[in-house]
This record gives sequence, structure tokens and C-alpha cells, in this order.
Amino acid sequence: MIKKYVLIVDAPGGEIARGAGELKALGYEVAQANGFAAAIQAVRRLDRLSLVVVNCEDVPSGYESFMASVRALHPNLPVLLLGDARAVVAKFLKQPGAAEAESTMELLKNDATKLLREEFYRTDLVLEVTDAAHRVLREFGVETLRSEPYIKSNLTSLGEVNALLGFSGEGLAGHLILTASVENALTLHKKYIPGHESPEYDDLEDLLGEIANRVLGGIKRVFESRALHFKVRTPVFIRGPEASYRSKGAAPTLAIEFSDTDGLLRLEFCADRMASARIAPIEAKFLEAGEITFL
Repeated sequence: MIKKYVLIVDAPGGEIARGAGELKALGYEVAQANGFAAAIQAVRRLDRLSLVVVNCEDVPSGYESFMASVRALHPNLPVLLLGDARAVVAKFLKQPGAAEAESTMELLKNDATKLLREEFYRTDLVLEVTDAAHRVLREFGVETLRSEPYIKSNLTSLGEVNALLGFSGEGLAGHLILTASVENALTLHKKYIPGHESPEYDDLEDLLGEIANRVLGGIKRVFESRALHFKVRTPVFIRGPEASYRSKGAAPTLAIEFSDTDGLLRLEFCADRMASARIAPIEAKFLEAGEITFL
């Protein structure tokens, strides 16, 4: 299950709020805010937010300032305005392209699916991407529990140690980010390189970059099995307290958290561009990494 976190801005008992159960049945996690002031606080607080839905019939004014505040916090977060008297249905980065004034749950479900770009993160692909990352972490001596993958905006709040890898090809482009605290990176370094008691900050970045590179290599094989190819760029390391990274693409980000008894690693994979119509069926299975013994 790919988790999607939706914030509904609606009065208690409003039409969209009453339909929260239908969204939950589709796999959405739903929170509610009564009014724009409460919604802005929720957007600021909820790191996993995938989509904001506003019932404009019950919140009839203040859209411009609300949108400006949301964009200041999350420039690419999808915001769906339903039932606006000015015939606005959806605002997602660009000017609205539809002219419906009705506020219905069916319209919400259709537009929410479109805005969250489910064709980018099909369940089978997500499972294989997650498994590829899990296998690499196991190779580095980390046995982890992983969160259910979830969709979020493509603004990433970075940790203390961060490795960023871009990739691009004819049918696919995007980036992968692996982030951790210094303490967690140190623990990971000690597990993988025992005896190296005092690694430098550069050593921690290099290790995270190597992990990210191997994870993306595994993901690359997943997509190549479906006839989508890309090249991996040189790793980039970002430092700075409370830094953030945002790509210019319009697609949301797929995030997975890997945790063990010593800490947490967060992986974010974003396909800014994907020729989803070109994805071919799997033609062959790749052998898992192992040893060959010649007899």
C-alpha cells in the first residue's frame, strides 16, 4: 500500500469532510482543518502531506493569501479547490485548466488521483524500488524495518548528512536523496567499516553516497527490466542546518523510512519525468547479488 496523506480544509460536517471515509477506503490518510489559519499550521507541521483539498463552499474567501502561504512552505504541494464560486476546480503549480463549479466526492477522487500522479508510482514498481533499497542496506550490515512508502511534496527537509543523486534518460529523469543524522551515519559507518573509530564528516558523506549509488543501481535495474533506461550522475552532498532541497519537476516524491535499533535513514525517490506509456512488461528477472563458486 502506498500511503497518501490528505489535508481537508472544511467546516465540521461539510460535504468534503463527510466524504473522508471514501478517501480512507482508497488508502488515503486524512486530516482535517477548520479554516485557512488552522490549515497553514497543519501544512507547516505535517511533513508527509501529499495533497490539500479545500471545500470552497464552506471557506468562501481568502484563496490568494492561503495559496501564497502554502507555496512559501511547499512550492509544489498539490492544492485542490472544490466548488469555488469563481469556477476554480484545481490549482497545481499552474493556472487552473478546468471550469467546474460543483463539489462532489467523485470529482475529488478523480482529481486527487490525477494530481498525485499514480502512474508514476505504480504499486509493483514501488515494491521493487523498496526491495532494492532494503537489499542494499542489508549488504551494509543494517537490518531495518521500513515504513510503508508514502507520497509527499517534492520539498525535502534534509538531515545532517545527505547524499543526492540525479539520473536522466530518454524516458525517465529525477533524483534520489538519502538523509541521516550524524549519529546514525556514524553507527552505520562503524557497522560497515569496523575498526575505523573516528571517521571524518567527509567519510560519512562518502558512505551515504556509496549506499545511495548502490540503491539507485538496484532501482536502475528495476526500470531497465521495463525498457526504461537512465544514466546516474555524480553524487552531490548538501550540508547546512535545517536545509531543504526542491526539484523543479511537477511530480510528487516517493519516500520510504528505514529504521533499526540504532536510528533512521530516509530515502526519497522522485521521478520528475517518466514516459509511463512506454513501460514494458517484465521480460526477465535479474539474479540477486551473490557469490559464484567454480567447481
